[in-house]
Amino acid sequence: RGKSCISFSYDSTGYTARINAEKPGLVYFSVPLTDGWHARVNGEDTELVSAHCGLTAVPLNEGENIIECSYETPGLKTGIKISLVSVLIFLIYIFFLKIYKKLGLEY
Repeated sequence: RGKSCISFSYDSTGYTARINAEKPGLVYFSVPLTDGWHARVNGEDTELVSAHCGLTAVPLNEGENIIECSYETPGLKTGIKISLVSVLIFLIYIFFLKIYKKLGLEY
Protein backbone atom coordinates (compact mmCIF):
# COMPACT_ATOMS: atom_id res chain seq x y z
CA ARG A 1 0.00 0.00 0.00
CA GLY A 2 2.92 2.35 0.73
CA LYS A 3 4.18 1.87 -2.82
CA SER A 4 0.88 2.28 -4.63
CA CYS A 5 -0.30 5.21 -6.72
CA ILE A 6 -1.42 8.43 -5.05
CA SER A 7 -3.89 8.94 -7.89
CA PHE A 8 -4.90 7.03 -10.99
CA SER A 9 -7.18 8.04 -13.87
CA TYR A 10 -7.87 6.64 -17.30
CA ASP A 11 -9.64 7.52 -20.51
CA SER A 12 -10.15 5.97 -23.94
CA THR A 13 -6.48 6.45 -24.96
CA GLY A 14 -4.59 5.44 -21.83
CA TYR A 15 -4.03 6.26 -18.17
CA THR A 16 -2.24 8.67 -15.84
CA ALA A 17 -0.82 7.78 -12.45
CA ARG A 18 0.95 9.74 -9.74
CA ILE A 19 3.31 7.98 -7.35
CA ASN A 20 5.97 8.93 -4.80
CA ALA A 21 9.09 6.77 -4.96
CA GLU A 22 11.57 6.58 -2.08
CA LYS A 23 14.26 5.55 -4.56
CA PRO A 24 14.54 4.95 -8.32
CA GLY A 25 12.84 1.75 -9.44
CA LEU A 26 9.94 0.33 -11.39
CA VAL A 27 6.19 0.60 -11.00
CA TYR A 28 4.09 -2.22 -12.44
CA PHE A 29 0.73 -1.99 -14.16
CA SER A 30 -1.46 -4.99 -14.96
CA VAL A 31 -1.64 -3.99 -18.61
CA PRO A 32 -0.07 -6.27 -21.23
CA LEU A 33 2.92 -4.63 -22.91
CA THR A 34 2.13 -4.61 -26.62
CA ASP A 35 3.14 -2.46 -29.57
CA GLY A 36 1.41 0.87 -29.49
CA TRP A 37 1.94 1.76 -25.81
CA HIS A 38 4.00 4.88 -25.05
CA ALA A 39 4.97 6.33 -21.68
CA ARG A 40 6.03 9.71 -20.33
CA VAL A 41 7.37 10.17 -16.81
CA ASN A 42 7.39 13.76 -15.57
CA GLY A 43 6.92 14.99 -19.14
CA GLU A 44 9.83 13.00 -20.64
CA ASP A 45 9.44 10.05 -23.01
CA THR A 46 10.32 6.82 -21.22
CA GLU A 47 10.79 3.31 -22.51
CA LEU A 48 8.38 0.75 -21.11
CA VAL A 49 9.78 -2.44 -19.61
CA SER A 50 8.27 -5.91 -19.87
CA ALA A 51 7.79 -7.44 -16.42
CA HIS A 52 6.06 -10.43 -14.85
CA CYS A 53 5.18 -12.40 -17.99
CA GLY A 54 4.61 -9.48 -20.35
CA LEU A 55 2.95 -6.88 -18.15
CA THR A 56 3.95 -3.21 -18.23
CA ALA A 57 6.56 -1.66 -15.94
CA VAL A 58 7.65 1.97 -15.98
CA PRO A 59 11.00 3.23 -14.61
CA LEU A 60 10.62 5.83 -11.85
CA ASN A 61 12.82 8.58 -10.49
CA GLU A 62 13.18 9.29 -6.80
CA GLY A 63 10.41 11.54 -5.51
CA GLU A 64 7.06 12.34 -7.08
CA ASN A 65 6.43 10.94 -10.56
CA ILE A 66 3.59 11.62 -12.94
CA ILE A 67 3.26 8.71 -15.36
CA GLU A 68 1.25 9.11 -18.57
CA CYS A 69 0.74 5.98 -20.65
CA SER A 70 -1.09 6.25 -23.96
CA TYR A 71 -2.03 3.75 -26.63
CA GLU A 72 -2.15 4.27 -30.37
CA THR A 73 -3.09 1.40 -32.67
CA PRO A 74 0.03 0.46 -34.68
CA GLY A 75 -0.39 1.27 -38.37
CA LEU A 76 -3.63 3.20 -37.89
CA LYS A 77 -2.35 6.52 -39.29
CA THR A 78 -0.64 4.79 -42.21
CA GLY A 79 -3.82 2.84 -42.96
CA ILE A 80 -5.92 6.01 -42.94
CA LYS A 81 -3.49 7.73 -45.33
CA ILE A 82 -3.50 4.76 -47.72
CA SER A 83 -7.30 4.64 -47.64
CA LEU A 84 -7.62 8.36 -48.38
CA VAL A 85 -5.18 8.15 -51.30
CA SER A 86 -7.05 5.11 -52.65
CA VAL A 87 -10.40 6.94 -52.51
CA LEU A 88 -8.84 9.95 -54.24
CA ILE A 89 -7.42 7.76 -57.03
CA PHE A 90 -10.81 6.05 -57.42
CA LEU A 91 -12.61 9.42 -57.69
CA ILE A 92 -10.10 10.62 -60.30
CA TYR A 93 -10.65 7.37 -62.23
CA ILE A 94 -14.46 7.87 -62.17
CA PHE A 95 -14.01 11.50 -63.28
CA PHE A 96 -11.94 10.47 -66.30
CA LEU A 97 -14.39 7.70 -67.20
CA LYS A 98 -17.19 10.28 -67.37
CA ILE A 99 -15.04 12.56 -69.56
CA TYR A 100 -14.25 9.67 -71.93
CA LYS A 101 -17.95 8.77 -72.10
CA LYS A 102 -18.96 12.38 -72.89
CA LEU A 103 -16.34 12.59 -75.63
CA GLY A 104 -17.55 9.30 -77.07
CA LEU A 105 -14.17 7.63 -76.68
CA GLU A 106 -13.77 3.97 -75.87
CA TYR A 107 -11.92 2.75 -72.85
